[in-house]
Amino acid sequence: IGTGSAVWPAAGGRSKCLEKHEDILRDQVVLDLGSGTGILGIAANIMGASKVVCTDVEEVQELLKENIHTAGADAITAEVYYWGQDPLPGVHTNVILVSDCLLPKLYPMEPLIKALDIWISASLSTGVVPCVYMSTEHRIYPYSDPWERFKLLASMKGFQVDVIPSAEYDQAYTLDDDVQVCTYSKLAVHGRTDLEDYKGRCSP
Repeated sequence: IGTGSAVWPAAGGRSKCLEKHEDILRDQVVLDLGSGTGILGIAANIMGASKVVCTDVEEVQELLKENIHTAGADAITAEVYYWGQDPLPGVHTNVILVSDCLLPKLYPMEPLIKALDIWISASLSTGVVPCVYMSTEHRIYPYSDPWERFKLLASMKGFQVDVIPSAEYDQAYTLDDDVQVCTYSKLAVHGRTDLEDYKGRCSP
């Protein structure tokens, strides 16, 4: 089942980053895109989310559901979802999580951007401005920088990508020379949300 069977540093680091601000997730409906093992969704449940929907492809569902069951997380469901499809029926999310899904050699970024646009638009149509949090491990490719590519594609959809200050990062995810292992960010949507309100409510 490939990359979905491993817990990657970005998920652990993202969880620790959110742990400092548990109020962000408390009583919220959380959507986890590209859940893999479900570790981030399980962490969101522990931090007080009222409902968590972990989504990924069919191939990882057995592992995902087993981990959710082992964690005893009754507020979490696992759903098959392929980036770019219409939103799952009945799911109205306040918070969207994406962890370590920028792997251009394996997955094109355009479907992920499309999925984010679809889910954000669905939430906005119900009067909800979702907080979107991303994390990605630093990887070096000879032909491109995945993070810069993502930010470019995001800006073309009207997203503003704000990198969370390194002071919010956990020490375990910093190298000896203070180089960050992962980058953590949040997305806002130009023209469709009040950015100042968004930044205040979706901090860090």
